[in-house]
Amino acid sequence: MSELNGLDVIVLRSPRDDDPLAAAIVALGGQVHQLPVQRIVPLADDDTQIDAQIKRISTYDKAIFVSRNATALALRWLDRSCLSLPFKMQCFTVGPTSAQLLGQRHIQVVYPPRQSTSEGLLMLPALQEVYGQNIIVFRGVGGRPLLGDTLAERGAQVDYCELYQRQPDRQWKKKLLELLGADEHPPILVAHSGGILDALLTVVGTEQTKSVLTIPTVVPGQRLREYARKTGFQQVITAKSALAEDMERAVVDWYTQKPAPGR
Repeated sequence: MSELNGLDVIVLRSPRDDDPLAAAIVALGGQVHQLPVQRIVPLADDDTQIDAQIKRISTYDKAIFVSRNATALALRWLDRSCLSLPFKMQCFTVGPTSAQLLGQRHIQVVYPPRQSTSEGLLMLPALQEVYGQNIIVFRGVGGRPLLGDTLAERGAQVDYCELYQRQPDRQWKKKLLELLGADEHPPILVAHSGGILDALLTVVGTEQTKSVLTIPTVVPGQRLREYARKTGFQQVITAKSALAEDMERAVVDWYTQKPAPGR
């Protein structure tokens, strides 16, 4: 298949060895450039707050892992403390990639089948009746408050275990500007979060912001679409969700329907 022949796709999140989105784009004839403009920086191994929360893991009824990075780092902390998730604990992830990491350890996980967002997670039946339960949420510093706030409104005691920080990674600036400046074959951007969009603009710098905001940009879901538009992105393409097949479909639909002279 060659639906994406001639298209350069810039994926702005951290690369993954088993990235189904990148594989699908390449299979359709597109070229993938993985330029992670946001760097994940784990908090220090001697962080006393994380250590204390990990050592209290047996006191929680439910654990929620909001990202692949949060999942991997939580497991690393558990390993360092020679602990494991309690057998009785119910585990939840926002999407399937985090669930796969836990599944490799034979941990049963529940995640939204279609809507890989906090909103989708909160619609799961198992998170409706949580009054009096203790829930730990593994995430990065400064994540969205929706998950914790909503569960607290439902009567749960929610603790955040923040495991990493996100920082703009300026090493990709030169490559980004080269690709974004292509006239004959203009690229398309793929951003999985609002933080990635913010990091992109920081990396390219103020002098390049105006031109970057004109580049077609794929984002998952209406919430992120609204954020991108508010930030100033002019050509926002909305995928149904962050699932690889939905992001792929958004790229294909945009490229096959846009005017031919631009290819």
